[in-house]
Amino acid sequence: MRKRSWITVLLFLSLLMGLFSCKSEPRHSPYSYIQGIWLEPNPINPSGSQGIALKEDGTASSVGMATLIFKKWVLNGDKLLLTYESIGNKQTLEGTDTLQIEKLNADSLVLSASGNVVWRLAREKSE
Repeated sequence: MRKRSWITVLLFLSLLMGLFSCKSEPRHSPYSYIQGIWLEPNPINPSGSQGIALKEDGTASSVGMATLIFKKWVLNGDKLLLTYESIGNKQTLEGTDTLQIEKLNADSLVLSASGNVVWRLAREKSE
């Protein structure tokens, strides 16, 4: 009887060690998945690109846009909130856009406002 209880304890401990040593595959949260540099062709200069950089610390920056300066970003469910500063003729406007995330995958980010797509962006390719 004593030998059987030791075998049971050893089997149980082996099972526990096996469970705790298993590593699960990392899952991408939308917060970490959306981070990066997202680009589209520049409508003024077709050989260039423009877009936005979404950084891990919640700050954002514009890419190729001198008059639209992104400051920070927040992910709220399936909405992306972008705080910006728009520099125009002798005036500067600040605001926050709330954009619906229509598509987000490894290569594409599609954003809409009021049901209309406003941005079709591609993730910058790392070299």
